[in-house]
Amino acid sequence: MNKLIGIVASVGSDERKIVEYLGPELVPGGWWLSGYWGVFEANWTEGALSLISDGTNGFLVKGTFWEVGKSYRVTFAADRVAGTIYGPFINTPGGSLSVTGTITYDYIPLTTSMSIYSSGFDGALTALSVKKILKREEDE
Repeated sequence: MNKLIGIVASVGSDERKIVEYLGPELVPGGWWLSGYWGVFEANWTEGALSLISDGTNGFLVKGTFWEVGKSYRVTFAADRVAGTIYGPFINTPGGSLSVTGTITYDYIPLTTSMSIYSSGFDGALTALSVKKILKREEDE
């Protein structure tokens, strides 16, 4: 179990310490291989440790991934030429990148399937990490 400690400043001089406990990595090595995904649309191809999109629209879908209603910490990274990549979500985007970089966010899924969507994305998805947030404590 991973333990993260952060200090969050709030209004005035009041600060709160947040302690989070994260579960193990849920995305296995080999996530960039077409066989990992239930849906691997034609715009995606396997790269060396990455997934490459050709600049057209298309989904990657992994069925039965999320536990509905639980909290997850999602991180993904992309090398971008054009377009936007929407990170692990279903129904509404959890996060998106329209520049080269990395995004980390918390996500509570509504269904069990995980999707990644290319909206004219020309580039590579270079990293994908998902960990369940097991516990979050806040001290005042």
